[in-house]
Amino acid sequence: MDTLLPYAEKLAKQPPVDVYKALNGWYEKYLKARFKQDFGVDKVWDTNVEKDGLAAATYAVGAICDLTAMSMMMVAAGVSRVEKMKNALRTTEERNEDANRKVRGRVFEDANLGDRAYIYDSNGTNTVKGLLDTWCNLKGNGVVQLKFNPGGDWHTLAIERVQEKEQDPSFIVYQSYQNVYRLLDFMGLGDAKDQATHQAKAWKPDGKNEDDDQGQLKQAFIERMVERIGQTADNIGKKQLLTLGNLKLRVLNPICSMLAGPISNEDYVLLTASTTQAKQVSASLLGLMVCDTVKASEYSKNYDEYLQPHADLTSYVECG
Repeated sequence: MDTLLPYAEKLAKQPPVDVYKALNGWYEKYLKARFKQDFGVDKVWDTNVEKDGLAAATYAVGAICDLTAMSMMMVAAGVSRVEKMKNALRTTEERNEDANRKVRGRVFEDANLGDRAYIYDSNGTNTVKGLLDTWCNLKGNGVVQLKFNPGGDWHTLAIERVQEKEQDPSFIVYQSYQNVYRLLDFMGLGDAKDQATHQAKAWKPDGKNEDDDQGQLKQAFIERMVERIGQTADNIGKKQLLTLGNLKLRVLNPICSMLAGPISNEDYVLLTASTTQAKQVSASLLGLMVCDTVKASEYSKNYDEYLQPHADLTSYVECG
């Protein structure tokens, strides 16, 4: 069965740092043109390397959920297809913000390729369930990215649909989480000690001694974080091929329920391994990029193209 897993493993073991730097450069120019001021996004990589070292900076790149999900979309569908959907979402978000409006629903469609992009709030929950159900039951390979804002923050993940001849489709989830875990860890390929070392840097309280109470609290926090990562990876990661029933139960239903109203902390942590302590978590917006069909025979070409300097490559999905 042809899947994105071999390419995910490559990207997990060698995070696409050059792509990350190119995206930051593009985004800095975009922000400067729109808001007429410098933001310093293009200097983030150099600052992180100088501050924390190359290994820690690379670790941080591997733990960017937007980069992980976008990378899998790019390998599956190719730069051109994904950029068209991203541009439609970004343009819609700009217009919503500038005109103080709330455009919802489908914002892009290429009927020939079966590509679509959407933005929904809670009023669109049933529509989201319907379109995801339709996508899940299509024949052949496909890919979708979902981006949502739990508790006002943003998280995103990608789902691959794979099918061997006339067998029932299976599904693979790809995700990471800012300052928490990398795609490498989600796939079950990371080392718990390595995770704890880097998280201790990422979550280091300024001016606190490791031997004081704050240091002990931080150690307990990191231990819980590593445990959560393991639980989430066991639930939907580690290169598992999920059945449709398990995908709905463990991934799609929690996301749709979050859009309709709050879900429990336990359910959200099983989905994302988030460090949030909130008892309930809800989301007000959901963005989707949907590719009904992708060709496994093009994955290698798409992977190579994505990692090369590309004039059309822009920053991450914007939904609101």
